[in-house]
Amino acid sequence: MTKATRVPRYTSYPTAPHFGAIEESDARAALARVDGPLSVYVHVPFCKQLCWYCGCHREIRRQSDASAPYTDLLIRELELLDRDLANGRETLQLAFGGGTPSFLLPEDMTRLVRAIEARWPRAEGAEWSMELDPRTVDPDRLDGLMDLGFNRFSLGVQDIHQEVMRAVNREQPHELSEALVERVRDRGGVGLSIDLLYGLPVQTEESWGRTLEWAVALGPDRMSIFPYAHVPWMQPQQKLIEADLPGTELRNALRDLAWERLSAAGYIRIGMDHFAKPTDSLVAARDAGALHRNFQGYSTHRGLDMVGLGTSAISSYGGSYVQNLKDLEAYTTAVKDGQLPIERGFVLSDEDQLRREVIGDLLCRFAVRFGDYGVTAEHFKAELDQLEALEQRGWIRVEGDAVQVLPEGAESARMVAAAFDQYLGASSAQYSRLH
Repeated sequence: MTKATRVPRYTSYPTAPHFGAIEESDARAALARVDGPLSVYVHVPFCKQLCWYCGCHREIRRQSDASAPYTDLLIRELELLDRDLANGRETLQLAFGGGTPSFLLPEDMTRLVRAIEARWPRAEGAEWSMELDPRTVDPDRLDGLMDLGFNRFSLGVQDIHQEVMRAVNREQPHELSEALVERVRDRGGVGLSIDLLYGLPVQTEESWGRTLEWAVALGPDRMSIFPYAHVPWMQPQQKLIEADLPGTELRNALRDLAWERLSAAGYIRIGMDHFAKPTDSLVAARDAGALHRNFQGYSTHRGLDMVGLGTSAISSYGGSYVQNLKDLEAYTTAVKDGQLPIERGFVLSDEDQLRREVIGDLLCRFAVRFGDYGVTAEHFKAELDQLEALEQRGWIRVEGDAVQVLPEGAESARMVAAAFDQYLGASSAQYSRLH
């Protein structure tokens, strides 16, 4: 186990490379099993410029003429999904990602939000969030989004140094982000997160330290510190990066510096890559055992069925995963023909669901007790044998039917989770390197 250098990030289990054929009838039956409020994810794939580091599904469109027809498709898709859902479903979480969600013109964003509200009304205390590219949203546009009901934004900053951002084709003056933060602060009652990336070309400890200092001074409620995943065999545009990437030693130093600076500033580490102020709902969710990891990272509501809209969006409902078609033309044809735009999926067995719970808790709480899932340690004897090397290193503690990831071994959490993955190694999928 200690020899593994590439393991999944486990935003799902089984992970997406193991999805396969799934019938529309199976997906519709899974929708009919949904009980309770929804988490809704909307994927807007369009970007006006290609960022070379990007690992998301996106399409480059210089003009906004795709906004209205794509919105029409999203509304039609939610109608197709709603036909199999029981009446009375509410939206407890709504998240827009991409691509660039603000690619949708204000009038189309309004149409879409109103259509979602009409089918799946906003639940009390709902969190409506959106990823923002500071280059595409000015303070006035931000006001419009807040007027629509969005109450949390994640700013994709990555790094404040232009030489770093130029090396990945995303020049972005930090003053743009500062203006948005100021408008959110003026409004009040809106959550704010800043996303940063370490391991980018040209980054140094000194420059990264200045980026962290800048971010801490802005005082967002949350910060996400993601490692850049260089996987050019999966993302060919990453081959365009010509500047040298930080080596393992520097990359680890950048990671450790982030943890030190944010901890010193009073932020609490949540899972592997999120940090939050003590008063933030992520901390409360962690303490209450409600923290959940999904395709958007960490969220505050465990157990919600998630419905995804748009190309490549992944849903998780009724004991199944369902991923939409990635190709826009194929997605368009399916939706216009009245079919769920399914490309692949996975129907989880009881054993899959058990292991999903175990892996999720390892990455959310850094601890599991098998008795909580109705099984004994004997059920996972082979997996515990694999973990002996990590225990000998002092990274984890195994006592009876409990496994705990120790602070010294926090970076090994994905390796611990991988021990419980029955599908790892069963395909040719190549994951990002774990340093």
